Parts: sequence; C-alpha cells; structure tokens
Amino acid sequence: MKNNTGNNKIFTPGYFLPLLLLVLISSSCNPTKYVPKGETLLEDNQININKEGVKKSELLPYIKQKPNKRIFGTRFYLGLYNLSNINKVRWPHKWLRVIGEEPVIFDSSAAVKTREQMKSYVASKGFFDGHVIDTFKTEARKTMVFYNIDLLPAYTVRNLHYEIADSNIR
Repeated sequence: MKNNTGNNKIFTPGYFLPLLLLVLISSSCNPTKYVPKGETLLEDNQININKEGVKKSELLPYIKQKPNKRIFGTRFYLGLYNLSNINKVRWPHKWLRVIGEEPVIFDSSAAVKTREQMKSYVASKGFFDGHVIDTFKTEARKTMVFYNIDLLPAYTVRNLHYEIADSNIR
C-alpha cells in the first residue's frame, strides 16, 4: 500500500510551529495599545465620488491626516511601536520606537480642513455647486472617515468676448 501523506508538507512540525507562532503574535497585537483614553485610532480615509469629473487620485493630496502605513495588510510599523514599552528608554524599547510609527490619533479638525480643501478643489474644476460631506464611523476605538463628494453639473463658459478700446493692444 502507498502512503499518500508525503504531498502535505505544511503540517510537518518544521512548517507548522513557525506558522502557528506567527498567527499567535499577529493576533495578539492591539493597534490601540497606546491610544489615549477618549481618543481613537485613524483606521482609514475613503473617498466616494458620485460621477465622473474628478478622480480620487487628484483628491488624495488634500487629505490632512493619513492613517498608519500598511505592509501586506497589517500596520507593521505601528506593531513595532506597540511592542516597545513607552516607560522604558533602554535598548530594545527605544530602538522599537525609533523604527516603529506612533499611532495616528483621529483629529476632527483635520477632517474639517480636508473637507474644505476638497470643496475648494472641486470648485476649481467647475463644480461650483458640488458638495463634500465628511462622515465618521467609530468602532472599537478606531475611526474611519468617509468623504462623499456630490458633483452637480459643472459650469462651462459658452462665449468669451473682450472689449478692448485701444486698437494697438487688440
């Protein structure tokens, strides 16, 4: 009889133990570990535009507050920062804080500034009646910010006439 278990190498102890350790470490990390009480971590900024005319990529530079960087879907640098003890200044803790990234605390005034900048940009593209609405969703000490942009028909200039009195300038 042939043993057909030779093809399944992921469940050998050499592969299974490091994988299990990685899953346990990543699941035990709390991204809100050093977020002060009464504050929330900025999770993400999302831009929703109702029709063509302005691209999301054109609006990204106007976002005043950006969340922590993600690598492979995780906040790697925030995780390094959270591994440190902020009360200790010796080697591994100080080094982890230097390499890591502090948590980005949600600031509603930065969201208001972003909304106003986006509204100004949309108006500069001819959508003077366009609306920019910011909404927040807070859950488990994490906040997501949604910028909903309602583009009404753009203003266009049909005719342009210049009246210049001096014939030399004309």
